[in-house]
Amino acid sequence: MTSKTQINHKQLQDIFSTKRISGISAALLLQLALILLFSFPTILSAEPVQPSSQDRCPICGMFVAPFPNWIAQIEFNDGTREFFDGPKDMFRYYLNLKKNDSTHSKESITGIYVTEYYSTKMMHVDELFFVTGSDIMGPMGKELIPVHTKEAAESFKQEHKGKALFTFEQVTNDIISGF
Repeated sequence: MTSKTQINHKQLQDIFSTKRISGISAALLLQLALILLFSFPTILSAEPVQPSSQDRCPICGMFVAPFPNWIAQIEFNDGTREFFDGPKDMFRYYLNLKKNDSTHSKESITGIYVTEYYSTKMMHVDELFFVTGSDIMGPMGKELIPVHTKEAAESFKQEHKGKALFTFEQVTNDIISGF
C-alpha cells in the first residue's frame, strides 16, 4: 500500500508540476497578450509613406509619384497600401471599396492620408476639409482640394471660386460623380 501511495503521490507531483509549468506558460502568454494589446494601436497606427516610382492609382492607372502635391493613400491592417493621384480617385476607391478591392474592408483600413493643399504635407483625412468646384485642377482635372482648417478651407473656397466644403465623412458618391 505504501508503494501505491508513493506512486499516487508521485503522480500528484507530476500533475502539479505540469500544472505549474502550464500556469507559468499561461502567465507568459497573458503577459505577451497584454503587451500586444497595448501596443496594437501603435502597430496598426498608419503613417503615410512616399510611393515608389512604380505605384499606380488603382482607379485611373496613372503613376502617382510624379504628382507629389496630390498623392493620397490608404493603408490596410495587413500592411498593404493603395496610392492615388489625388483625393478624387481615393474617394472613388474608398466609397466603392467592395467593388474595387475584394480582399479588404473598411474595417481593415488603418489610415487614410491625402496631401494638404497649402503645406503639401500628408495629413490624415479627419484633419482636413475638402473643397469642391474650385478653379484649381489636379492631375486628372477637377479635384476635391484638401485644406487643413475650416477657416483656411472657407478662405480657399472664396479665393478659388469653390462651391462647397465637406469633411471626409460627408463626401458621398453623389458628390464625387460631379467630377
